[in-house]
Amino acid sequence: MMKLTETEMAAAVNRRDPSFDGQFYYGVITTGVFCQPSCPTKSAKPENLRFFCDQASALAASFRPCKRCNPIASTKKADTLINVARHIEKCADEKLTLAQLGEVAGLSPSQLQRSFKAMFGVSPKHYQDAVRMRQFKCHLRAGEGITDAIYSSGFGSISRVYGETTRNIGMSPKAYRAGGQGEVIYYLGTW
Repeated sequence: MMKLTETEMAAAVNRRDPSFDGQFYYGVITTGVFCQPSCPTKSAKPENLRFFCDQASALAASFRPCKRCNPIASTKKADTLINVARHIEKCADEKLTLAQLGEVAGLSPSQLQRSFKAMFGVSPKHYQDAVRMRQFKCHLRAGEGITDAIYSSGFGSISRVYGETTRNIGMSPKAYRAGGQGEVIYYLGTW
């Protein structure tokens, strides 16, 4: 974890920057509540802010968790979603439904979909596709045949790789397996 100054932490709180969530917490002495930097509650005066490196420090200083941003539950939620991502990686070759993944997380399918996308920026399905594509590329680099690599990566058919632009690797699988040898890359930049 990087060391932040109080000025940097105060600026992150002022911007309500979610990229700092989990890196530090802030308490407001007038309310006795501690929050994550992205908490949408009303801004406090800078002189009323206290900063903590973890939740335990805030609790030890007699601050209670905010009911709006719920800083304690959010780490449990993050751990739960990380476990879902690990489950997807482990079972990438299986057909996983939102209902199955929801059971892993203890969430409804729609809650899982929203939470997963909010945390990782992609849906569970797109994440599984990315895991499969990573495995596909590894199989190709290992010299495996294209069709064998497609099926051993968990894709159900050849069209799953060739048919969708989101699964495009920028060149043919044969060229990728050869390390891109003979491929020409054009770059259009501004001079």
